Amino acid sequence: MDPCSVSIYALPRRPILPDKDQQSITSLPSSLLPVPSSQDDNTGPFSHSVANMGSDNSGKRAKTARLLVPLMAVVILFLGSLVFFVTESPNQVREGGEEEAAQQDFKTRSFAKMNDVFIKAPQQALKYASEEADKFVHNVRPAGLAPRGGLEEEEEADERPANQVASVAHVIKTFERYLQELHAEFDKVVVGDNPEITAEEVWEAFVALTQEHVLPLDTEYAPPDVDPSGDTTFISMATYRDENCPNTLTEAFKHANKPEGLYVGLVEQNCYSDCRTGVLKDMSIRDAPPDVDCVKTFCDGEMGKYCDRLRVLRINESESLGPAMARYFAAKLWHGESYYMQIDAHMFFAENWDLDLKKMMAVADRPNPIITNYPPPDGLKWERTVGLRMCEGYFTEPGIEAQIVRLEGSREFESTEPATPRFAPYIAAGFFFTSGQFVVDVPFDPYLPWVFMGEEILLSSRAFTNGYHIFSPTINVLAHIYGRRNKPKFWETVGRAFKRPGFHNRLNTIVIRRVKNLLEYPETDDELVWPKSLIVDKPMYGMGTERTLAQYMEMVGLDQVAKTSKKLEWCHKGELPPVLLRIEEEERMAGKELGKRKRRRKERKSVGTAVDRK
Repeated sequence: MDPCSVSIYALPRRPILPDKDQQSITSLPSSLLPVPSSQDDNTGPFSHSVANMGSDNSGKRAKTARLLVPLMAVVILFLGSLVFFVTESPNQVREGGEEEAAQQDFKTRSFAKMNDVFIKAPQQALKYASEEADKFVHNVRPAGLAPRGGLEEEEEADERPANQVASVAHVIKTFERYLQELHAEFDKVVVGDNPEITAEEVWEAFVALTQEHVLPLDTEYAPPDVDPSGDTTFISMATYRDENCPNTLTEAFKHANKPEGLYVGLVEQNCYSDCRTGVLKDMSIRDAPPDVDCVKTFCDGEMGKYCDRLRVLRINESESLGPAMARYFAAKLWHGESYYMQIDAHMFFAENWDLDLKKMMAVADRPNPIITNYPPPDGLKWERTVGLRMCEGYFTEPGIEAQIVRLEGSREFESTEPATPRFAPYIAAGFFFTSGQFVVDVPFDPYLPWVFMGEEILLSSRAFTNGYHIFSPTINVLAHIYGRRNKPKFWETVGRAFKRPGFHNRLNTIVIRRVKNLLEYPETDDELVWPKSLIVDKPMYGMGTERTLAQYMEMVGLDQVAKTSKKLEWCHKGELPPVLLRIEEEERMAGKELGKRKRRRKERKSVGTAVDRK
C-alpha cells in the first residue's frame, strides 16, 4: 500500500507507535484533521472556529494558509515515511532466515521512494486508501476445493467418547468451523468502518472463540500413539499465497528415500477471488489473479500418485492468523508418524534427504535430538555440503520490535563434515526435524495469532525445558528461497480485513506480550502483563519441567533483564555448551543422591520387616 495513503487514512485511528512518533502525530495542526461531512454544520467540533470567521479576517486566513501549505507538505512527507516503516517494518520483511542484509536493502529502498511520497496529493492518497479497504472480502472457496483429510468423515465431537484420538477429518472440520465463526465475529467490527473497535477487543474475541472451539482438541482428546517403526515421517508445511508450494511438495516426495512413508499436513492460505498483490517495488498494489492451487498442481504432476498422502486445511487469505497459528493448525494434522519435520513452502531437497536426517538423529550424542538450521539459499552449490549452524541471537530495539530475540543466520563453521551433529542453541521455524513425540511433549500454542517474531526463541526454550537437545545438521539436505521481498504478506491482509492499514501492528503489540511473558521478561510478568487473558492456559503451553528457562537462557547467553547477549564460543567451536555439562552433572548428582535415599528407605523397610518376624 502506498505509504502516503496509509498515513492519511490511518491518522484518525492513532496507530500504536513509539513515543516520539506519537508526539509527532498528536501535535499535528488542525488543518490536517478530518473534515466533517457537512461543512455548513456549526454544531460539530469545528463549529467554534467557523463561527468566529469574519470577512475582516480573510487576509489573515490567506496568510495563514500560505504558511500552512509547506508545513502540510512536510508533515505529509514525514507521516508517509513513518507509517510505511510501521506497516512494513524490517522485522516483518524478513522471511524465515534472511540475513541482516535484507534490512539494509529495505531501508535503501524505502528512502529511494521518499520523493514519490512527497509529490502524492493528499486527496488522491485518501481516495486510494479508502478503495483499498473496500476491496476486503472473504474469498469464497470454489465448490471443487473440498477439504482433503485423508481419513473418513466421522460423527460429531459431542457423540465421541472422552479421551479418544481425534481423526484428521474431525480436526479439519473443527478448524473450518472455528475460522468461519471467528471471522464472522471480526466482520461485525468493520461494518461501517467502525472506528471504536480496539485491538484489545479483537484479542478478547479471539481468546473466547479459541477456548470454545480449539482448546478441546488439546484437553478432551488424547494424542495419537507414535509409530514405533521409524518408517513414517510427517511434514508440517504452511503456505501463504506461495506459488512455490507445489514444487516443494514434488521435491520432498521425488528425492525421499522412502516417499511412501511421507505424510504432509498442509495449511494452504490462498486468495481465490478479488486478489491483490503485495507491496511491489514501485510501492504500488495491483489486482492479481487467484493464487496457484498447491494441491491440484501437485496432484496433477509427476508425483501425483502420492496425492493421498496430503492432509489439507484450506484457509481463505482474508482469514489468515499468521505463521505461528498456521503451524499450530498443521501440527494438529500429525497422526502418530515416527518423525516430525516442519518446513516453509519454498524449499528444495537433496537426494535421500529423509534417510540422512534419520541417520543424524541416530548418531546425535544426546537424547531427544532436534536437527535444525536456516538452510542455505537456493542457487548456490549446497547439496550435501558441510552443514550450516545458527549460533547467535540478539535483542531487537524497543517499539515495534518489542525487544524480542531475533536469530542471526546460519554459517559454515566446519571445513569438513563432522561425524556427528554439533550442538546448537536455537530452532529455526522454517526447518527442523525430530521425533513425532515432540508434538506430544511440546504442544504448539494456539494463542499466538498475528505473531511474526518471537516464534523461534519461544519454540527453542520450550523444547529445551522439555528435555530436547538442539543440533545442526552434519550436511545440508535442504535449500531455501529467500528472495521473496515483494510477495504478498499476511500483515497486509490484516490491514485490509479490518479496514485499518497497519492494524496488524496494534494486534502484534498485544500478542507479543504473551511471548515475552512466557520467556519471563520482567516487564511482562504475571502481575504486570495486560490484558490478563494473555496468560490463559499458560501451564499447558509454557515451559517444560525437565529443566528451567533460566538454565536455557544462561546456556544461550541471553539476559532478559539487561537485554544483552553473549557470543557463544562453544557453538562456534562445535563443542557442547559448558552450562549443559554442568546441568547434566547436577542432574547426575541429584539422581545419585535420590538413589541413595531410595536404597536407605528400602534397607530400613527390610530391617523393620525382619524385626517384625522375630
